[in-house]
Amino acid sequence: MYRMGMTHDLQTLPDDLTTALRAGRPLTLPTRRLGHPLRYLPIVPSTQPLVHIAAQQGAGDGFVLLTDAQTAGKGRLGRVWQAPSGSSLLLSMLFRPALGAPPQGPRLTMCVGLGAAAAVEEVTGLPVQLKWPNDLLLHGKKLAGVLTETQLEGDRIAYAVVGLGLNVNLALPADHELAPTAISLSQALGQPVSRLALLQALLRHIEDHYARLQAGHSPYAAWAQRMAYYGQTVQVTLPDTTLTGTVAGVNPDGALLVQDAAGLTHTVWAGDVLLLHKKIADDR
Repeated sequence: MYRMGMTHDLQTLPDDLTTALRAGRPLTLPTRRLGHPLRYLPIVPSTQPLVHIAAQQGAGDGFVLLTDAQTAGKGRLGRVWQAPSGSSLLLSMLFRPALGAPPQGPRLTMCVGLGAAAAVEEVTGLPVQLKWPNDLLLHGKKLAGVLTETQLEGDRIAYAVVGLGLNVNLALPADHELAPTAISLSQALGQPVSRLALLQALLRHIEDHYARLQAGHSPYAAWAQRMAYYGQTVQVTLPDTTLTGTVAGVNPDGALLVQDAAGLTHTVWAGDVLLLHKKIADDR
């Protein structure tokens, strides 16, 4: 469960994005489709179900719902994602890809993770890693999470809703329960970050990766280059057991590869990964 900021010790102020949105000023977005249209609601329970409703009502590929605060934000495995109003980028995006079903769902997650990582590096210069299956890490701590939900029609994806929560200007006190595992851009830089500039870069980079996926190019190689924990020992919690071994990479369809002590490589499609031992990984 990720609960960020439902206490008085996490304070933020309105920034350029909130000011523009609440004033009703149109945003200049450097994209052809993603974010056209972009709907803003100051506070919602969660952006994910609202975009599902929009999809079922005919919203098109590229629709984005953005909010400043969620009261019941969704993460993987039913976890709660909450953040102080205006402290993060909280949005869900609608995709209607001309793609088959699995393995294309995980590839959408890869595209969004890659786009978010590229946007962070462009705006801040901070290096970002990707933790399987859906997290962005900065200095080994969680910076963002991605949640992909697909609606199938036969063997094809009718649409996908991909949510993103990214900690931008979030102050976590040293004694906060999440301080050892979570981080924000402002904490890493020591100064606030423009959420508007980050949103613009984010949508542009995600759209670029999505266009390449639509054209038949796999995000696998680029994702693997950013992969966290490669060559390190992890414990993977599976539905009915746990697996301990060394991270050997991901396969082209987005599954995690873990080599156990006997040398057997396991393909993991869903699970939680915990780093057990740090060591210097070999160059890939």
